[in-house]
Amino acid sequence: MQDSNKGKGMAKDAKNSRILADEHKNIIAENQRVEALLRQGDHNGAKALLSELLVGREKSLGPNHPDTLRVVGNLAAVVGAGGGFEEAELLLRRALAGYEKTLGSEHLDTLQIVRNLGATLKHRGEYTGAETLYRRALAGFEKKLGPTDIQTLMTLSILGNLLSAQNEHNGAEEFYYRALEGFEKTKGPDDIGTLVAAMNLASGLARKGDFAGAEKFYRRVLAGYEKTFGLEHRETLACVYGLGKVLAAKGEYIEAEAFYRRAIAGEEKSLGPEDPYTLDILSELGNMLLKLGEYVKAEDLLRRAVVGYEKTLGPEHPGTVLAIQEYATLLALLGDLNGAESLTRRALASFEKALGLEHPKTVSCVNYLGGLLLQKGDYKGAEALFRRALAVEEKVLGPEHPDTLGTLADLGISLDNQGDHEGAEALYRRVYSGNEITFGSEHPATFTSALFLGRFLLK
Repeated sequence: MQDSNKGKGMAKDAKNSRILADEHKNIIAENQRVEALLRQGDHNGAKALLSELLVGREKSLGPNHPDTLRVVGNLAAVVGAGGGFEEAELLLRRALAGYEKTLGSEHLDTLQIVRNLGATLKHRGEYTGAETLYRRALAGFEKKLGPTDIQTLMTLSILGNLLSAQNEHNGAEEFYYRALEGFEKTKGPDDIGTLVAAMNLASGLARKGDFAGAEKFYRRVLAGYEKTFGLEHRETLACVYGLGKVLAAKGEYIEAEAFYRRAIAGEEKSLGPEDPYTLDILSELGNMLLKLGEYVKAEDLLRRAVVGYEKTLGPEHPGTVLAIQEYATLLALLGDLNGAESLTRRALASFEKALGLEHPKTVSCVNYLGGLLLQKGDYKGAEALFRRALAVEEKVLGPEHPDTLGTLADLGISLDNQGDHEGAEALYRRVYSGNEITFGSEHPATFTSALFLGRFLLK
């Protein structure tokens, strides 16, 4: 009798093993189908497939079975990748509640969902909620897996990135260093995970303003990436770009230019000359050269950036408008005031349409256009623009704000050049009085406005 029962038990175990094996095969097949759709860029198809699978799982296994919840988590990932973060959050909260009920709050699958929900909240700009979830995941991974497990170390880096995005640089730096030390101890100094952790630290130090520290780690990562990926891999080029930015911030412009140009050449080959990322580097290098007074070299880069942005993003995209403004500034410095005016009017029209008449960027553009007209001798046109800017600044910023006072001074210059000396004097006196109230009698701005008024009166 015992042998008979034993035989039945073995048969049942074998049957269960076959069922589990079949389910495992089905899961693998389902994942492959979803991944194939995602590789084709068919997010809608992947979402539809997962939604169909979810209905089946709920019907056959119930809403809180781990396999059902796994499909919910995968569906959330696909929805989030398509930008549907609100829907993704709802799915992840459902999965989290199910995992906590079925597996417990400290199960690894639960902790993965906790971290994924944190990422979704970060995408939605809910940084406080995201940080709470990341810290919960970190504590759980450290307890279950240890302080140097890959999941723990990844979560440390993620927390560092979140804090850095909120300008909490000291807290971010602590997490970056912990992640790097863990990878070095576990994987060694040349492992990809270690290099990525060092790259995160370099970026964090750069955002903090510790450019010397950032340079040290960027150079270390660059050597590792070049060895591992090659000279033209996109990860290598991202490091090259980051190092160029740090060197520019340190004032080491010759070497910075070399790294910028290397990044541009690589991205033009990899992404194309008109990809927005390539154009961003072009524009950044152009602006660096502009500040250095290397106008001819800057002109080529900034012109290429404008043409590229217009073709790729469209004439009224914010990136295009910014590039147009930068190019206009360069043309003015080169003496092409007509070209600068034409571009600035284009930028102004875009700002008015997209942002409104009283947006700070619109008002700044109005002021700049007024300054161009002053240089051209169109004092009447300049006056109209300065009065327009002044009306907004007095309303929004107040009559004694530094920006308001600057516009008052420019308006005074335009009146003075039209022969309205009384009007100009009244404005210059307002500027002096405003600076004295805002900054005090001994501030350089007050002294400069007093000197300007005195020279005007001597005339």
